[in-house]
Amino acid sequence: MVTEWPGDEIRPSFSPNGQWIAFYANKDNKGEKVFDLWVVDTSGQNAKKLAANVVVDDHRGVAWTPDSSTVLYVQQDFKADNPVKWVRIDGTAHGKLDTGTQLNSDLVLHGKGDRLHLAFKALGQRGSTDKTWERLYIVSFTMADLAPEAP
Repeated sequence: MVTEWPGDEIRPSFSPNGQWIAFYANKDNKGEKVFDLWVVDTSGQNAKKLAANVVVDDHRGVAWTPDSSTVLYVQQDFKADNPVKWVRIDGTAHGKLDTGTQLNSDLVLHGKGDRLHLAFKALGQRGSTDKTWERLYIVSFTMADLAPEAP
């Protein structure tokens, strides 16, 4: 067993280098189905909460960058249309990836060279009032495009 705390731990995702596992847990949420993003090394040591109140993907865990330094996830924030966010697993930086979309989920990241391609589903472009159908989107970026938010 990797962790020994109360609550659900779901959608584990290995880092590309195999040293870390990111997952969703409701450890600190007193049994509520509100999930946070956690990372732990494969020995079960050094568990860290990276983000609070996140959208749990339907079928898989968070998206890792190829260098295993950063994870991308969706923040549960309806006023901001559930934005795609990123966080360095060492806690040194975090920010938002501007996708131009609303109500995002189910992130999958592919990297080739210095270009990264994020595929995900969303309920349309930001500002659209038609939120009837989930659509697939792709956003391309580099690690340099991940600008940290001010503290």
